[in-house]
Amino acid sequence: ELGYELYCSADKVNELWTRLFQDKRVKPAGLGARDTLRLEVGYPLYGQDMDSRSSPLEAGFESFVDFNKNFLGKDVLMKQVKQGLTRRLVCFATQNRRAPRHNYKIYNSDREIGVVTSGSFAPSLGYGIGMGYVDPAHAQVGQALILRENSVELAATVTKKPFYKKGTARNG
Repeated sequence: ELGYELYCSADKVNELWTRLFQDKRVKPAGLGARDTLRLEVGYPLYGQDMDSRSSPLEAGFESFVDFNKNFLGKDVLMKQVKQGLTRRLVCFATQNRRAPRHNYKIYNSDREIGVVTSGSFAPSLGYGIGMGYVDPAHAQVGQALILRENSVELAATVTKKPFYKKGTARNG
């Protein structure tokens, strides 16, 4: 959805807030709303779904890597290409309204194969969605997963992104 982040000096915040909300079309949205929207379209969040320990290949951004150029870290990525990846970021959907949460373990039967990096209930879809890293052998769309944390166990399926495919409030 169309949205903006505004920055101003602390002494002007109240004035800005008041002026913005004089327009009935303007609605505030917090980080929870932003997180739900970014998950519904399958956007990973830096610091949560990707960080300095994850490569663009593991996160599914190989189309943005030009191996014909020299760049910092190219040797590491070339090694991953040669030896194969040890994990892949996948999107998955649960079969109910229960939300997968950060750090839930991901299983295939009783074998731990990964970890959830992001998860939420998707109000636009009516079920839980998330992302996480799994063993590449279990990264195919349609792969059944089990998400576990203590006594919570959720059935999930690897899916394509975006989760939400019906357009936006702006274009239907």
